[in-house]
Amino acid sequence: MKSEFEVLSQFRAALESRGIIPPEPIEADGKIHRCDVQGKHGKNDAAYLLFLDGYPAGGFQNWKDGLDWQDWTLQDDRPQLTKEERNAANKRIKAIKDAREAEHTRRQGEARTKAANLQERATPAPADHPYLISKKVSTHGLRVYKDALVIPVRNSQGHLLSLQFINAKGEKRFLSGGETKGGFYLIGQPGDTICIAEGFATAASIYEATGYPVAAAFSAGNLLAVAAAFSKAYPQSRRIICADDDYQTDGNPGCTLAKVAATKTQSLLVIPDFGKHRPDGAKDFNDLANVRSSMEVMLQITSAAEPGADQLEMVCLDDITAEPVQWLWPDRFPLGKFSVIGGDPGLGKTQLLASMTAVVTTGGRWPVTGESFNYPADVLILSAEDDAADTIKPRLMAAEADIKRCHILGSVVATSNPKNRRQRRCFNLADDLALLERALKRHPMTRLVWIDPLSAYMIDADRKTDTHRTSDVRSILMPLAELASTYRVAVIGVFHLNKREGSSALNRFNGSGAFVAAARAAWLVAKDKADKRHRVLVPVKNNLAAEQDGLKFEIRGTEIDTPTGPVPTSHVFWLPDRVMIDADEALAGGNGSNEHRSVLEEVMAFLEELLAPGPKFAREVFAATEEAGYIEKTVKRAKEKMGIVAVKVKGQGRSGGWLWSLEGQEGQEGQ
Repeated sequence: MKSEFEVLSQFRAALESRGIIPPEPIEADGKIHRCDVQGKHGKNDAAYLLFLDGYPAGGFQNWKDGLDWQDWTLQDDRPQLTKEERNAANKRIKAIKDAREAEHTRRQGEARTKAANLQERATPAPADHPYLISKKVSTHGLRVYKDALVIPVRNSQGHLLSLQFINAKGEKRFLSGGETKGGFYLIGQPGDTICIAEGFATAASIYEATGYPVAAAFSAGNLLAVAAAFSKAYPQSRRIICADDDYQTDGNPGCTLAKVAATKTQSLLVIPDFGKHRPDGAKDFNDLANVRSSMEVMLQITSAAEPGADQLEMVCLDDITAEPVQWLWPDRFPLGKFSVIGGDPGLGKTQLLASMTAVVTTGGRWPVTGESFNYPADVLILSAEDDAADTIKPRLMAAEADIKRCHILGSVVATSNPKNRRQRRCFNLADDLALLERALKRHPMTRLVWIDPLSAYMIDADRKTDTHRTSDVRSILMPLAELASTYRVAVIGVFHLNKREGSSALNRFNGSGAFVAAARAAWLVAKDKADKRHRVLVPVKNNLAAEQDGLKFEIRGTEIDTPTGPVPTSHVFWLPDRVMIDADEALAGGNGSNEHRSVLEEVMAFLEELLAPGPKFAREVFAATEEAGYIEKTVKRAKEKMGIVAVKVKGQGRSGGWLWSLEGQEGQEGQ
């Protein structure tokens, strides 16, 4: 057993670790004794208890640091206590607990009495108190005592528990020994909505902005207890936990504890959003009111949501710096945007992209127009139709691209299966956009991503995506466009044209019109009717620049040298001619006639394409044709003229209805 001096020295060190000033002498009589803590207003703000007989034990508490009572036992070198020593230690611990609880109850009683006396002696707070002026809030019933604001701490029954004091400098302290857990200061009267915040100034700003009653819980650690009290007292009210965003503190206790309080009490949660230009140190709704406005506080509080709920991203235009459009190919294909190239199979769309890849990877000049790309960059390629070894690489080599900067994105390799076997599946934009983002992070110098054809990567793993449905297409292309913007890459999707000859170029892009609508630039590759060897690249739409002249090229055969011998391939040879016709004229033959067929014929072609993969319910057909801009009456006329078969399918709700199919198509039998 250690000596008495060693025991007291160890106990003294433990007191000092909690900011307690060890008294001289330390009384080791098993009773609770008051003592001082370090710092201002620390007199009698701590207590300790110590036994020396038997096995030394005790405990202590600093009421200013907000931590609970801390039990203490002697740290001895012996491996374990004897049975008698363990029994004695357990009795001591129980005695310490009883004494501590008795002392705690006594101190709280004293604090309540003292709080009531001080509250009565305090006078109404003036509106020009320095703290209120600095925070730009009203008094809301506060009183003042010796130049310090006095904020009563009450429980849900309205009983006064303690007081908080705030001096002119904003320094805060609680009445020594007073209870604060579950205590709050309420501004306003409880109603259908009750807000719960941390400090008084924050609560006042929220009340002044919204008119909602607000409880100041005094600390993040007390939000849960206060929210639970209001949940019990006013179960029908909507509770909003208004967090402090302690973004400069490790672990962000303001947000972390607010989320816990909201989750456990089924309350809503709101965190102040200062935008990109947050002033240093701004963290609560009082700061938001002063930095932005009370209106902004009101708007954010009323948009509170359940913790973990999906949030709609919203950016104030004032936080956005205006900037010019950046271009991959000036005035033709923008950087940070989604664009498309369409054309019939075999016209050279992939060779065209190989030619563009050569410019990007070598930092070369754009053909015909002559602008310099300025620096070499990487290119990512998604190709579902061409083989990398015998088609894509030879074409890129023939175009003189820097092969080391070209990267093919292949299958998705998954290991999430019961036997942990590596499974391969096709990449798709609906499920795997995060993998594309990871590839962009791995290759930060990427400036071009081409997807050939785009439709091959639109079908999700569950095959629920309908590329003829506008909502399905937009739900995939919007995140893709955001990814392009974030990483400043040009994403170019390749399209085949549908068979609706005579339609406008816009309507010839396969699938929903949302594809072309989402693209900031759309270009068409078509045959040059004057010379079948030539191809024309003409604009279909360009939202970001004045319409440009078309360009002309031809596909020429060539060979590349490889370690195993020459490999035949092809490449784009650009011609100096400028093409003055538009996309519709290019499809019609270049003579400007462009005679469009009737709307009925367009609808018939649309229905043939829509039903070609298999039967569809009439409701699906009408939804698709409505999105394409066709009226129901014309659709029904086209159905009759085409001899489309309609069969009544039995079923409940959406599992039944009229099933449309092309004549002679499987699946026409009744059910």
